[in-house]
Formats: sequence, C-alpha cells, structure tokens
Amino acid sequence: MRSVAQQGAAWAQAEAVGMGGQQRHFADALAGRAAGTTARIEVAGERTPTGKARGNPAFWGTKAQGNWIGTSWDVGDPAAGPYAINAALFKHDDDLLHEVAKAIDDVVHAAFPN
Repeated sequence: MRSVAQQGAAWAQAEAVGMGGQQRHFADALAGRAAGTTARIEVAGERTPTGKARGNPAFWGTKAQGNWIGTSWDVGDPAAGPYAINAALFKHDDDLLHEVAKAIDDVVHAAFPN
C-alpha cells in the first residue's frame, strides 16, 4: 500500500502547486504513509512548538478564519474535505483504483508465484 500512498501524495502535491498561495508553499509537506492494508496522505513537514504541522492551515483551514474543514466530509469529494488532497483523489479515482489493484496483485503474485 506504500506505493498507493506515495502516488496519492504526488497527485495531491501537484494539485496544491496548481492552487498557488499557501497550498503551493506547503505542497511538499504532503506525504503518503502506509501501514498494512491502509494508505493515507498526511500533512507532514516542519512542526510548530506545540507539535502541529505548519502546513495544516493550508489544507485544513482554521477555526479563527472561519474556513476550517472539520470532520464531516467524504474522501474524494471535491467540494469538501482537505484542500488539494480531496480534489486530487477525485481527479484520479480511476488511477487510484488501478494502483490498489496493482498492489493487491503484487501481494498475490509474491504469495502464489505460479
């Protein structure tokens, strides 16, 4: 699943660069992470003294500015969720399914080489 996460992060980074502004500035903070059967895209990179990623407001908004994303959104909904990330997943949903299928095939072929 690591390859799925890394590819998703690359799409999200490209989307962020295209948005300009804060998203462009913090695009390289988007990272693909995977563990077992899960893949995710997270805002990584430099941290504040309180341990929060400096790029978070660029992708999640802030409560103080009234543009905070919150938690009531669906993955891949281009009109909701984290800026750049959800738009990229929406644009590449077929590609994402292909990447997952490829990862599954790799596991199956390693377990059953014939």
